[in-house]
Amino acid sequence: MGDGFTRTCAWCTFSFMRAVTLNPSSVLLLVTLSPLGLLAQASPRRTPRSETPEAGCFEPPRPVTPLGVARGYLSALGHAAAAESLTAHAFPDSAREVALSQTLEGRLADVFYNLDAARHQYRCAAQVLDPLRGAADSGIRAFARETHGVFDTHATWIRDMIANIKRRARGDSRTTVSKAEQLADLHRRRDVLTQLIGLNSTGLSYILLEPQGDKKMRLALTAAQRDSLVAELHELAAGSGADVPGVASSLIEWLGKEWPTR
Repeated sequence: MGDGFTRTCAWCTFSFMRAVTLNPSSVLLLVTLSPLGLLAQASPRRTPRSETPEAGCFEPPRPVTPLGVARGYLSALGHAAAAESLTAHAFPDSAREVALSQTLEGRLADVFYNLDAARHQYRCAAQVLDPLRGAADSGIRAFARETHGVFDTHATWIRDMIANIKRRARGDSRTTVSKAEQLADLHRRRDVLTQLIGLNSTGLSYILLEPQGDKKMRLALTAAQRDSLVAELHELAAGSGADVPGVASSLIEWLGKEWPTR
């Protein structure tokens, strides 16, 4: 796989709640994002996960085949791409833009609305492959569980970030050092999540390969199926985020190798 997925995501290079300034004549809110963690690091205080399906996540049934798994995973990446877009939209490009456009209450409402929607998209991404967690193939089961964990952890990070923004907007009484330590922890966790999504995508390559004799491997796809997946991946690679386009580009590169097909 290529190393595109190791890039720090462009949509979270802002700098998390750099200033919340309130006075009678002007309101300034500059909230900015940062990077997330390898499953344990990404959720150091992880709460038990509910297995209740996220409302509004609609996915068609897919066959338990390499192609079915691949299409499901690309759907999960689509949800994640939507989450990246929503997260980026939650934050202003500049402090001036925020100061001139909205009150603090209006700006915070936009931030919470978009971040809640982003968290929902990550939760949907986590659940796309859940029907395959009972598959007979142990590799497919493991990939489905891992994919759920990766995107669920992204959703948990969004939840923690929302809590941090609310705490600061209400008037955080902690010391400057304590606040800085928590922001640094959010940065580290986001960095690890960028790595996690890339590592998770490599699991798909194992599912898409099968032995063909003489200890050689081939794609468990026809040429037409491979080309169809590549076309979908090009759409994801053209997105404005960094995590999903990077993963999509790496998968395109891998599928473009001279693998024999069925």
